[in-house]
Amino acid sequence: MLKVKVTAVGNSMGIELPQEVLSKFNVGKYDALYLVESAEGFMLTLYQQDFAS
Repeated sequence: MLKVKVTAVGNSMGIELPQEVLSKFNVGKYDALYLVESAEGFMLTLYQQDFAS
């Protein structure tokens, strides 16, 4: 488990992801990640799940 910090980004809020997370996900600036809610909490993923199919 990693602790992330909420920070101001312009007029919005964002989270700072450690470099080890960015490397593991192989993402960088402007890439999309998805926050999925479940019974256990939230999960950050690279893939958008299509629940309509």
